[in-house]
Amino acid sequence: RPPETFRATQGRDGAGWIPFATYRKKPQVKAQLTYYLPGKAGSHDFKFGFERLYDSYQYGHNGTSGPIRYSFAGADASVAPDRIRFIDVGDPGTYGSAWTVGPNLDSHYSGYLQDRWAPNTRLTITLGVRIDRQSLG
Repeated sequence: RPPETFRATQGRDGAGWIPFATYRKKPQVKAQLTYYLPGKAGSHDFKFGFERLYDSYQYGHNGTSGPIRYSFAGADASVAPDRIRFIDVGDPGTYGSAWTVGPNLDSHYSGYLQDRWAPNTRLTITLGVRIDRQSLG
């Protein structure tokens, strides 16, 4: 029996383990530091930073949910569903060996260093380096 979702009561019925549910995690770490150093052959304004972002999106399916889900606005399954969702799945007998539902992973690393040097009041030189890395899985 296809999975059914009742949005008014948050109830679920039918096949599958929380079928067609999605789980998202997006933890992030960010650090910045600024340091001003006057009087060293002019003045220096240093900036440092780092960011780490891990974006994970998991689609809930266990192989027995089937390719369709009915969604009802109320709690009555005897009326026609107002939303129908389709997904492309494999043979339920080969779930876990020939196919599976894996998470969509997106990982970012960023770091930067910058120095704004002012040797006098009429000249400013800014130098910086930034490194970004993205890993998809």
